[in-house]
This record gives sequence, C-alpha cells and structure tokens, in this order.
Amino acid sequence: MESKFLKFIKKYKYLLIVLLMLSSLLGTVTLFAQKQDTKLPENPISKEAVSSTVLLAGSDKDVSKALKDSGVKFKKKQEADKQDEQELAKDNSKEVSQKHIDNDELDPGIDKNITPSKLKKKENKSDRTYFTTTIKDGEQVTTEAYKFKIIQKEADLKIEKQQVLVNEQEVDFSGTVILASGENKIEVVMTYSNKKGQTFKVAKNYTVYFNSQIEIKTSLKDNETVEKELFKFEAYAIRNKKEEAISVYLNGKKVESVKDFAYEITLEAGENLIELKAGSDKDTLEESYIINYKKQEDSDHEKESGPPTISVDTLQDGMIVENEKLTFNVTAKTHSGKPLDSFQVYLNDEEIGEEWKKTGEAQYTTHLVESVNTIKIIAVDKEEKSEISYKINFKNKSDGKATFTVQASTVGFPEVIPATEVELEKGVPASEYLIKLLTDYGYSFDHTGKTDKSFYLATIFSNSGDFFNGGSPMIPGDLKTKLFERKLLRDTEDIRNDIYDEVYLPENHNRLGEFDFTSGSGWMYSVNGVYPNVGFSDYYLKDGDSVRLRFTLMLGEDIGGGFNGN
Repeated sequence: MESKFLKFIKKYKYLLIVLLMLSSLLGTVTLFAQKQDTKLPENPISKEAVSSTVLLAGSDKDVSKALKDSGVKFKKKQEADKQDEQELAKDNSKEVSQKHIDNDELDPGIDKNITPSKLKKKENKSDRTYFTTTIKDGEQVTTEAYKFKIIQKEADLKIEKQQVLVNEQEVDFSGTVILASGENKIEVVMTYSNKKGQTFKVAKNYTVYFNSQIEIKTSLKDNETVEKELFKFEAYAIRNKKEEAISVYLNGKKVESVKDFAYEITLEAGENLIELKAGSDKDTLEESYIINYKKQEDSDHEKESGPPTISVDTLQDGMIVENEKLTFNVTAKTHSGKPLDSFQVYLNDEEIGEEWKKTGEAQYTTHLVESVNTIKIIAVDKEEKSEISYKINFKNKSDGKATFTVQASTVGFPEVIPATEVELEKGVPASEYLIKLLTDYGYSFDHTGKTDKSFYLATIFSNSGDFFNGGSPMIPGDLKTKLFERKLLRDTEDIRNDIYDEVYLPENHNRLGEFDFTSGSGWMYSVNGVYPNVGFSDYYLKDGDSVRLRFTLMLGEDIGGGFNGN
C-alpha cells in the first residue's frame, strides 16, 4: 500500500517540476545580475507566475495558461514603456521648438536659415500669416504720395508696435508714404505679444518704383484760329522739376526751335496739326493741338483800313535821363487791333535792332549821346504808315534814383524787402543794384550767368536761417484753387491747410526760389508795371524807375506776366 506522500508526488509531479524550473531560472538571473553589478527591473513573470500557480490549484492546462498570460503582460508592459519614452521625447522637442519661436527677435518664417523641416509644422510660425498689405511688390506708380493698408490676420495676438520704413528711414504712417524718384524699399514691421506675454516681430519687405509724370507746358491753344501764316508759340516739358526732351511736329514733319522753348512755323490754309511729344520710348507724353489758319478776305482789308497804332512804354517826349543806356518796349498793332510785325526803330536816324521780339512787340536798349537824342518808330500795314518820335535829353550825371521792392505775396509774404531807393550810376545794369540790395538786407542767392551778361536769379537764401522769419507760407485761396485746376499743387488736406513742409519746401525754410511749391515757380521782375523780356543784366534803369521783384507760382501768370500776361 503506497504512502500518502508518494501518492501526492505522483499526482502533482508536473507542478513540482515547473516550480523547480522556475526556482532554478530565478537563481540564474539573480546570479547574472550580481555579476553585472546591474539592478534588474522587476520580472513580472516571477511574481505573477507564482501567484497564478497557487491560485490555479495545480491543473496542467491552468499552469500553461498562467505562463502564457504572464508573457503577454510582460510584452505589453515593454511596449507601453517604449511608447512612454517616445511621447516624452516628443514633448521635450516641442518645448524646445516653442521656446525658440517665442524668444526669436523676428518670426522664424522671416529667417531664411530656419526651414519648416526643423520645427514641428503645427508650431512653426512660418506657416502662419500674421498680416497682409495692399502693396503690390514691384509696382510702378506715377505719384509720389503712395497709399496702402495693413490688414491683420491673427485676432488672438496683441499689436505692441507698428513700424513702416521707406528706404530704411522710419516714417510716421497714417495710410500714405512719400516716395523718392526711382526705386523705393518699403518695410512693414509688426511687434506682437501672445497670451503668455511673449513678444516677437514679423516683417514684410516690398519694392515700389516711382516714375513721376511728365508735364508739357505750352502757349498753344487747341482749335485756335489765326490770320497770319507765320505762327509763333512756346513749348517745353518737365519731370521732377527738371527739363525733359520734347519733340514738335507740324502736320507730321518735325520742327526745330528757334531758341529755348520758342518755335516759329509756317501754317497751311485750313487746319494745322501740331504734336508735342516728350519723354522716352517707354514713358512718353503726347499732346496735340489744331491751329486754324484763315486767310484774310478782301472785305477784311476794307474793314481794317486805316493806319496802324504804336505805343511805347517808359518813354516821354522831352524827358531827361542820366544813364547812357536806355531800355524801352514798343508795341505795334493794325487798325483793327491785331499784332503787327512790320515796324522799325531809329536812334538819331540810325536803325537799331531789338534785344527781344515777338509778334507785335519788341524790346530795345539804346546807347544815348550827350545832349538831345531822337528815337523814332515807324510801322507799316497795307501801305499805310504810322510814325512816332521822342526827344530824349541825356545828361551825364549819376544822381538819378530808382526804387526796388521784393515781394512774395503769392505765398503770404507781400514784403520781403520794403521799397528802397538806390543811387543810379552811368552804364550799370539793374543786376548790380539787385545784388547790392539783397546783400544789404542779409540775403544771399544762387544765379546763372554773370551780372553783366545773361544774369538769372534762381533762389534767395536767408542768412538768418529762416526765410519766413518763423512764420508759415500761405497761398491765397483763389490762387490755390487755380493751382489745383492746373495740377501744379496736389489737392490734399495738408495743402488746403497750408502745410507744405517736406513736400514743397526744405525742412529748415532757409530759402525761396525756382521750383519751390510748383514746377512753374521762380522770381520775376517788372519795371514800372511792365515785365521786360530780358534779364536784369540787360536792363538799364533811369531816374524814377520802380522795380518790383516778385515770386510767381504760375510762370508769371499769377502776377501779371508769363504766357498769358505782358
């Protein structure tokens, strides 16, 4: 009869074998770990296998299932640990990338050295549009005042600062910037802060080209009707206050000027087409005018029968002068009042030539002799003649006087230099007196030519540093309206409020001269109310003359001279 112990052994022999194997395995692992001096992680098999063994009460199938479950759990735990490590690495990478973005001075999307592949896409600011503008990169414009808008796209960001730079100079931006001629670099920089209080900048760069428009100035009037075959007019072109090349064509044939800006052409009966072309092939301005030439009929000759009329300014019969040189203007017209070309001027029976002449008008300078001089003018029209003469007494004295005044009423300063008398000297041109007057009153100047030849006053400078003596220029309202109509001034709110700084005037207001405010501005002079057509160096004053130097904004038209004046 077998003992109970043997029966127990036989019944649970497989379970005992498994327990021995597990015990041996644990001993081997422990010994290996001690030899490697490494702390091993807990083996899930050891605890759970034993626990399962005790609970399963010894079934072979139960034991196999316990071992299998333990191995699955071990494998799942390994995979879970590996996934946790990967997630931790991702979180660390995201934190580093985010710190790099928020602490950058400029947005990474602007830094060419940072590519999207180096940052996690959903955190990379280069994939975000913070703002846009209405600027068209590479655009070409023809006005110097350039308008654009900045449109924000990120509503969750706070704008800390907005900067606009034009050609590397920061400007006060309110929707418009002033461009320089040619290429302009415009940079828009926005400084933002996020909800964490971190700040960063985003910048966009553009290029805009300003090509100012060409302007053609001319005395031509479209659809004008004339009755003389010989037709004279003036024409020139400017861009950015500088002269631009211009070509003139009459009925398709090119016409050359007879002198600066002046043209003389022979018309055909009926309509004549005059074309003005300015600029280059890429940027050309063209204007055309129709001039109607109507020949006078015989009936017109009958209506205009009668001698021509002659008028002379500044001369009086029997007058006494103390200057050897005498300047005067002659105007001749037909009986019906049309300009007359055919007239001659004589001094002491010798014909003298004009210094300047246009249809029906000419200017002369004579050299008088001691005692009495006779100046005679003869005009002829259709075989009818008119003649007028003056006796001029020349006394070689230097005690004559003339009065000079300098005015800029067109910009709100009617008296730059008050009426001042100057002593006249024999043979001295008006330019010498002008230079002395400006110097005595604390002004300097720029000019072309010489005081005795081709003198032209371009600009007057204030030696005190402010031409307007601390005031502000102000163009009268009716004149300003005309300048708007002629497009010589831009019709803006600033201009209507007489704010011209940094647009039409130098920043320090130290001068006033040609091309200030408008392209038709400059200094002109009149003598006894008449604007001579020669320069100061070619005009000789006489006792009692009144000289006014005035600033014009419309080529003299606003002060009674120019194309539409005398």
